[in-house]
Amino acid sequence: MKTGNVHLAVLTDGDRTVVEATLHTYLNLSVTAAGSSSREPGDKPDPQTGEALAVARALRRIAAKLERQARGKMKHQESVKAHREEIAKVMTGMSIWDALRSKE
Repeated sequence: MKTGNVHLAVLTDGDRTVVEATLHTYLNLSVTAAGSSSREPGDKPDPQTGEALAVARALRRIAAKLERQARGKMKHQESVKAHREEIAKVMTGMSIWDALRSKE
């Protein structure tokens, strides 16, 4: 089983809560993001709800960062694969122009 952990730093000041969340993965990767919440006039004071919203927002941002990083790696790998295919075609006697046209 692979494990990781999340460290949360929570700061509440009156009607506003800010959370900094850091995910430490088993891949030796750390991702940090912040989330916040604030009580609007007329809302009942409920610190637990404010903290929960701020934590959820920080974790959602961490998830988005991880997904962007993973998608970036996938696009890079696809690009490398396409480049290698073009090189292979040229090495087998196809002109570079024909190799590029065959992608279309």
